[in-house]
Amino acid sequence: MRSRANPSESTALARIENKNEKKIDLGQTIGILANVGVIAGIGFLALEVRQNNDLMMADARRARSASSESAFRAVAENADFAEILVKAAQGEELSAVEAMRFRAFWTGLLVNVQSTFRDLRYPELESILSRYRGYQSTYPALTELWLSNKMTYERDFVELMDTSVFGTNE
Repeated sequence: MRSRANPSESTALARIENKNEKKIDLGQTIGILANVGVIAGIGFLALEVRQNNDLMMADARRARSASSESAFRAVAENADFAEILVKAAQGEELSAVEAMRFRAFWTGLLVNVQSTFRDLRYPELESILSRYRGYQSTYPALTELWLSNKMTYERDFVELMDTSVFGTNE
């Protein structure tokens, strides 16, 4: 014989099942909200990293600018060094001390450009390369200095300077 389920028992079972479904729904909702929170956190972190990178790049640009400004100010404030640059531009022979100062000045600037090259690449670097093409045509001794020292610089930088400034792609 079959026993019939008591209607009050079926209603109680239905209520328990509804509560379990609500718990699952609540659990799923909490899981979804947690996932959304994680995604929002990752987005916020990405924004912070980008802002930090922008600040670091701005600091690097300021440092490069200060370095270049310092070099040019040294020429402007140091009459005897300015005379060395004029002599070199006119193709006059430099004394040993003058030649050493000339090499030290340009080597320092080239090291600065190599650092810029690591940070910027193209197209920001193009204005600097253009300026160096002008220097190279004004100071022929700069090409000699480059050829004698280029092995001390990074390979990618040497390739760039050879092809874009000195035309010495050896």
